[in-house]
Amino acid sequence: MPGSTSHDIITTCLLPPVTCTVWYMYGWQAGTTCGLSFAFAGYMFNGDLDLMSTPYKRWGPFRFIIWPYLKVMPHRSLFSHGPIIGTAVRLVWLAIVAGLISTAVWGITYVARRAGIDVPQLAVNAADVNAVLAWGRRHTLFLRALVGGLEAGAMSHTGADVSVSLYKRVRRWFRG
Repeated sequence: MPGSTSHDIITTCLLPPVTCTVWYMYGWQAGTTCGLSFAFAGYMFNGDLDLMSTPYKRWGPFRFIIWPYLKVMPHRSLFSHGPIIGTAVRLVWLAIVAGLISTAVWGITYVARRAGIDVPQLAVNAADVNAVLAWGRRHTLFLRALVGGLEAGAMSHTGADVSVSLYKRVRRWFRG
């Protein structure tokens, strides 16, 4: 298995061609979005979040967001390193955490208002949800570049793991 330094070198080397290719094909906004999400996935949001790894440690004070994922997810499983599903599981995990944090903020705001403390309105209504969905429909290229960059960054990590494991297995087979 490549170490974190090797994974970082792979991400760093693949970042310019990925960014430039998408930039050339779809414009600077998509290229920049894809490049940033590729870098984020390669350095901080890859399959090794299921270990006490360098990407996990890079979350710093926000490690609490990833800690339950680390405890629940078996290493190198389909759900952590699998194409598409690995990134999807991590995105769903972030959405769940964001929902829990939002619910906690709403609860604190509610209690503060009941106690007579003046706090700004934080309620989300159906119009807000519809506005977010409408934004997503208008910006499909941005969303495709974002998700594509996340998946490409994660797959560069998994590809390196699989390649090194296969190389070691073949080498052992030839040595007998």
